[in-house]
Amino acid sequence: MTGDQRFSIRTKQFLLQSAGVAMPPPTPLQAPVQAPTSWDKALRRTYHTTVVDGGLQSHQDNTCIAAIAQASGRNALVTTFKKTYTRFRTSASQTQHAASLATTVRWAIREKKRFQRFIDDLRGFNDSLVALFPDVGSQACEAMAAEINTSTDLGSLQVIEQAVGDLENGDEGLAEAASLRITEISQHTTSLATNDDDDDDAESSSTAIQGIRDVNMKMLTQQLEKLGVAIKAELKGSLQISVQDFGFGDHYGSLNWRGMENNEFGIEEGREREYVQCPYLAWYLMYASEKNGFEHGDFSHRDSEANRKFEGRFPGTRTVEGYGASFGTWARVHKPDFPPRPVFCSTFDVPAHTTPELIDLLSDLHRRKSLPWNLTNERAYEYLDKLLGIRAHSRMAPGVSFDNSMQVMDLLDTLNRSDLFEDLRSGGSLGAQAFPNFPNFLYQMVVAYELKLRLKDQGFGGINARVIAAMQAAERWVDGVSIKVTKGSNPHAELRSLVHERQVEGLVRFAELLAWPALGEMREFVEDAYTDMCAGMHLSFHLWDWLFGTMLPGKAFAFTIMSALVAATPSLLPLGAPRYYESGLVLENKSYWRDKWVMGRVLGGIWGVRAANGWVGPCPVPAKGSRERVSKSWRRVVARDTAFALPERIAPHADADESSLFSSLDRVGGNSSHVEWVRTIGDPTKWVVPVGPSNAPDTVELRALALKSIPREQALDEFGSQKGTGLSIAVDRSNTVTVSVQDDQGNETPIEDDKEPAQRAVLELTINGQPVSFTLYNNPIFIAAPRCIDGPHPVHERDLPKMQHILRVGQLSGHIHNDPRVLIIDATGGGECELAARAWCSEYGQHAIVKRGTGPCIACAVRAASAEGLGVGCVIWT
Repeated sequence: MTGDQRFSIRTKQFLLQSAGVAMPPPTPLQAPVQAPTSWDKALRRTYHTTVVDGGLQSHQDNTCIAAIAQASGRNALVTTFKKTYTRFRTSASQTQHAASLATTVRWAIREKKRFQRFIDDLRGFNDSLVALFPDVGSQACEAMAAEINTSTDLGSLQVIEQAVGDLENGDEGLAEAASLRITEISQHTTSLATNDDDDDDAESSSTAIQGIRDVNMKMLTQQLEKLGVAIKAELKGSLQISVQDFGFGDHYGSLNWRGMENNEFGIEEGREREYVQCPYLAWYLMYASEKNGFEHGDFSHRDSEANRKFEGRFPGTRTVEGYGASFGTWARVHKPDFPPRPVFCSTFDVPAHTTPELIDLLSDLHRRKSLPWNLTNERAYEYLDKLLGIRAHSRMAPGVSFDNSMQVMDLLDTLNRSDLFEDLRSGGSLGAQAFPNFPNFLYQMVVAYELKLRLKDQGFGGINARVIAAMQAAERWVDGVSIKVTKGSNPHAELRSLVHERQVEGLVRFAELLAWPALGEMREFVEDAYTDMCAGMHLSFHLWDWLFGTMLPGKAFAFTIMSALVAATPSLLPLGAPRYYESGLVLENKSYWRDKWVMGRVLGGIWGVRAANGWVGPCPVPAKGSRERVSKSWRRVVARDTAFALPERIAPHADADESSLFSSLDRVGGNSSHVEWVRTIGDPTKWVVPVGPSNAPDTVELRALALKSIPREQALDEFGSQKGTGLSIAVDRSNTVTVSVQDDQGNETPIEDDKEPAQRAVLELTINGQPVSFTLYNNPIFIAAPRCIDGPHPVHERDLPKMQHILRVGQLSGHIHNDPRVLIIDATGGGECELAARAWCSEYGQHAIVKRGTGPCIACAVRAASAEGLGVGCVIWT
């Protein structure tokens, strides 16, 4: 670039700066500046010029430079300008297009010293131009002052006032003019609020005031948009939590961080830290397989315990996603908005497969675990005709290919047949359901696994929970069971476990984690249990299921692992298996409870208890009403499900103070009383970082855990009134099968006399030396508060009162939460403060977010519990 070209560019930049136009970042030396459209508008407005092909020309005469040179031919400066712009027009276009933005940025970074020298030279040339044209600057300032005096854009005026004040040699006249204009507009706005009913003004004055009113609302919105950029920078990394309704009764919990994209570094790792990690392979069977790529086949939609991402980090808690899943389960039962979907099944006869044929088919599926690589539609038709007998009722029209969708439909129609196959959800043991009609069960496994393979990469509607359970069972049967038919005069099938060593380790580690009281006895038995079984010893069906890995995920897994642990402890064999999914286990000095039901959720607040595979323990042993300790047994403690409330949907035009905990930048009302708030929202001194409660003086001790019996009629009315959908099979030590009715929520009513009657728990505490008791009437959900990023985060000082509804644990007894603000329970005292807070939530039916250890800042925790988040309205701060 020549000196004339650099001089030309600097001249143009000076003219633009004089006009009050913000300059873009400098470009590399090899890429001359080309004036954008915004520059052209500014030059046309201020100097009546325009930019054409890189040169400056007048609207009145496009040969302005030539005319000036003709009028003053001896002016060397004009001659220089003319030559410079001539060369610039011929070279600017090609050079400018050759340099991309990335090239410009790379040059500025790599050649930092040259870039700095370029800026210094540019400043020197601009200073020289100021000396050459002193009148241009003063005239531009006068024009800008005149425009400021007529402006009604409050945001632009504030930007000008701040920008001029930040300059070292800023024009004080411009700053003063902007300040006076801002004051004038503010006075007009204030007068409007007090003089709306003044009818003595002239019509023209009323029109002017109404115009200012309309402009003011627009100015407020624009000001918020500009200030939002700065505020979002301060709030970056704060929690954004919500429950989203995707229709058809499905609700999902959403966890995000403000200002951070999902693909940003560390975001996925941040989510993963909120989920429970399985240290042993056997424990992964608690969760549904993630190998399926189809949405409708997600088992966790039907059983919220079957997803690893739903279990919270603390005992008895759920993640944000888990809260959304529980919300969806509750909504489908209590607020069914959609009719049940029809189920289609075939009624034609199926081929009569022998047991050896079915065993061979399962062995082939175990070897390949995928569709054959050379499977064509014709071969698939022949294979499924032999398996299902589809030729007699083929739905294919002439010329229609038997593609994957047609195959799925035929497999679904067969698998839905209730006259052939059991609903595998109805029992706690697959083994107990398999052996009464072994050939039909094997046939069900083959059909379900073939369907699973075809749905791996394709979504398909009409897949119900019964089919999904069959596919999960088939996958585990194929992975864990090997069947061989013996030869000889009396052939029979021999079943061998392919995963028994993995399963034994998982059971031992589970017992170690929960401090099993008979660990030595149990380990000695279970290490040889599989060998003894192969030698002819009879085992409990639940221990058999565990050794073969053939239980369903979710609640069935939790039911099986504890039943297997009891069956593997010889001294506890008389207990047998529980009758209900929600039953807890009481031993001599310890008790264990399911974390999905009220006892596990509340007692999970005891310091030192642990949680794994759907169980919480070891917990204290409960007592009967007379303080007599409960003997070793299975105990069922019931409580009502706590109702959910949809998070408040705030309209875009709603006032920020009316419906939201925090003044949202996206929710601007039209009330002029918010003018002061709008002004101060950009003031750093108005934003403060709140601090959560700490070191409360409360002390809590657990005195007793009492169980009270509930009349059978009341228990059935409150907890067992729904129509049963299946049969639950519980098998004790002597392989005696007990049948009971099971509803959609896993609650069961046995057909014979109930040996595990429904009971209600009462937690007796001592708080600050005073006896306090809480009755666990409800089963709330406690959400493990996720961590925020780069906290603590500030809030506007106007929002501080909304974060000051704090009660210590000693103030909870008898308290009814009816304040619209989020209740913050200060559980930072000594002893079992968190236990007391959870017990209060159970008595009064209050969901809550639990902050423990390295959790979010107080601002993020309260926002997550507010209507902007999950809408639970309560935070337990420990």
